[in-house]
Amino acid sequence: MFLISIPILILAFLGFIPGLSDLLAATKPKDLGISYSIEDYSQAHKKTDIERKIISNDYQREFFLSPDNHFIDDTLTSQQVSAWINERTWKHYPFSNLQIRFNPDNTVEASGNVDIKKFINYIQVLGGMTDKEAQQVSSYMPLSGSPAFYLNFTGNIQNDQVELSFSKAKLGNLPITSGMTASYTHRLVEFIEEKILNHPSVNFKELRPDNGLLKVVGTLPDTESVK
Repeated sequence: MFLISIPILILAFLGFIPGLSDLLAATKPKDLGISYSIEDYSQAHKKTDIERKIISNDYQREFFLSPDNHFIDDTLTSQQVSAWINERTWKHYPFSNLQIRFNPDNTVEASGNVDIKKFINYIQVLGGMTDKEAQQVSSYMPLSGSPAFYLNFTGNIQNDQVELSFSKAKLGNLPITSGMTASYTHRLVEFIEEKILNHPSVNFKELRPDNGLLKVVGTLPDTESVK
């Protein structure tokens, strides 16, 4: 019985066992001190100017961006970015309770929860894996739960080229080693460049931290359609 309980405790420690993980504080995100108001979301929506349309359930696609776009040259606060990301959820959006903080030294911190089951579907919908690959991943990783995560990183996008480097990462109660984050950073950069920045309506001349703010220069889609 003791040996059987060890894997369960490990999974709970990581945040994958609902209820038990809560008791181990593996689902409580780190508080970055970022709280936002309706006005923060309103300002973020005004600056990004992306109209949101809800797709009917009988429509085959679950998420897509319009080919038409518009130019943006503006800055957003940590509160505005956190509000914008948290309030624009959709069917397979896996993140919740997000706090994004842009520090004066141009490092970025992010904390929140990630729904493991939704995360697989999220990557699939965005084109990161095929239906078959998603089924294989689900079968090899029959986990649920919404563990907390924390990231500390530097990064920017210049002319749709991504630079990204993680200094700290944590999932549940487990710190992730620098070697592991480094091994996955290249794949993450490829995913961003090939699956997100490759859309004709999305183009970033600049997307970078700027003395505690997020500087955005480029084009954004006019419409975002989601289920």
